[in-house]
Amino acid sequence: MTEIDKVTAAPESPEAFSRRIAELSESLPKRLRQCAEHIALNLDRIAVSTVAELAEGAGVPPSALMRFCQIMGFSGFSEMQRLFRDAYSGARPDYATRL
Repeated sequence: MTEIDKVTAAPESPEAFSRRIAELSESLPKRLRQCAEHIALNLDRIAVSTVAELAEGAGVPPSALMRFCQIMGFSGFSEMQRLFRDAYSGARPDYATRL
């Protein structure tokens, strides 16, 4: 069983996500490694970008980015994106709370 095959549960935080990328990066095929490298350098973009935008930045087709999400333990891009949206939106109180 390869490192890729061992991943089952999605990371629960952006920090755990970054650690998983570091652990898996070398064992990934070329296109998935391109996804990992681009995403690792652009974690702040995951919450606000589309699959197509991130894939274009990584120089891979959107299907490769979707496969990367699954290898990371997510059901798809939306679930991965939710991890980052939740992490970043929880960092600052909303407007009503600040009043």
